[in-house]
Amino acid sequence: MWDLQDGSCVRVFTGHTGPLYSLSVSPDGKRFASTGEDGHVAVYDIMSGQRTEFLKTEDGVKYAVEFSCDSKYISAGGAAGTVHVWDVTEGERSG
Repeated sequence: MWDLQDGSCVRVFTGHTGPLYSLSVSPDGKRFASTGEDGHVAVYDIMSGQRTEFLKTEDGVKYAVEFSCDSKYISAGGAAGTVHVWDVTEGERSG
């Protein structure tokens, strides 16, 4: 994460073991989620820099991730033709 005023790096987020494919910031601005080649969906708290969830999908890589309008759920979809939905306030898959 960079400070746009002076261009300095203010935070580095780690966790995925391969390239990232998608990133989404929650509408409330508190979290972001990312998907990568490693088949995980990671959720990070922006202010603390901590990863709060590291969700594994059973059916392969997810190429897209998005938050719901209320910032409560994330969905991720991939080439297998499935979409997974997680309640990120509870940390469990909803469907």
